[in-house]
Amino acid sequence: MNTPHIEGHQVTFRWQTTQADETPPLLIGDFNDWGARGTGDAIALTQTAPNEWTHTRSFPSDAYIEYKFTHDPTDPKAAVLDPNNPRKVSNGMGKQNNYLRMPDSRPIVIPRGIKHGKITEHTIRSFALPDAERHVWLYQPPVETPAPLMIVYDGRDYLRRAKLPEVIDHLIAQHQIPPVALAMIDNGKKSRYFEYNNSEMTLSILLEAVLPLAQRNLQLTSPGAYGVIGASMGGLMALYTALRLPGIFTRVISQSGAFLLKPRGEGLIDYLLKTQPTLPLKIWQDVGVYEWLLASNRELHTTLQARGYEVTYREFNAGHNYTAWRDQLPEALRTTFA
Repeated sequence: MNTPHIEGHQVTFRWQTTQADETPPLLIGDFNDWGARGTGDAIALTQTAPNEWTHTRSFPSDAYIEYKFTHDPTDPKAAVLDPNNPRKVSNGMGKQNNYLRMPDSRPIVIPRGIKHGKITEHTIRSFALPDAERHVWLYQPPVETPAPLMIVYDGRDYLRRAKLPEVIDHLIAQHQIPPVALAMIDNGKKSRYFEYNNSEMTLSILLEAVLPLAQRNLQLTSPGAYGVIGASMGGLMALYTALRLPGIFTRVISQSGAFLLKPRGEGLIDYLLKTQPTLPLKIWQDVGVYEWLLASNRELHTTLQARGYEVTYREFNAGHNYTAWRDQLPEALRTTFA
């Protein structure tokens, strides 16, 4: 029997075994912060039949949920997949999660036969790069006319997991957005936290290496209406980039931005919003209702509104992952570029 069982808003997770003395695992997922605070947050299943344990809970009709089982929520190596759920997705860290979609949750479907843009891979070097070089993927939309550029933080993930170029191909083919070019920058892996934490170093890399690379290899409009997108720490850096370089970037897509990083009680973005004039930016901000970043995104949205920014805010019924962010991309792109 495939699991989980979905009936209306109710979802029943099930664990079965042939071993009478087996201790069933605990349930972790988007809905309980992956048991992040230890066994107190992981969910113990209830025995409902011989060698069978279940847990039932409700979700919104359009929810997308990722989950696993575990024998020790404090040890990532103890997590195991649901053997009766064939639906699996990468967790971005070399492992997989199980997932479920509620009846009204609709994944993006890219139709066949549409024109696709061209993607080329490049290597940049900059004095600001601690690891000497970095991969950048450039996307030229399938048109002959110049297009605005969008900088993409965590470019490898947006390319491979969020399928951003394919989403843009589809929206262009449907005449829902004008053509948009991309410069998708790989992150620094171990240095990612520092280079996306309101980093002037990252801005230097953009100005010295990424923008010149894009201008040499893509058909671009003049700077001034460029965009920038990122998720989590990249979402924080996306907004910071536009606040610091408003003469180049005027469109921002921040997905689940890590805006709770405020070491002295006030983040640098809060300071900029408070002290500088309101800038002519179009901002998209989204966040999942099953995320630890929900409260800080709500707070930032209130601040942006109070300062008079043009901001579109969405909460989606999912957690912190690229599938959920990919599902938001069509509306985010239409809002910021159409």
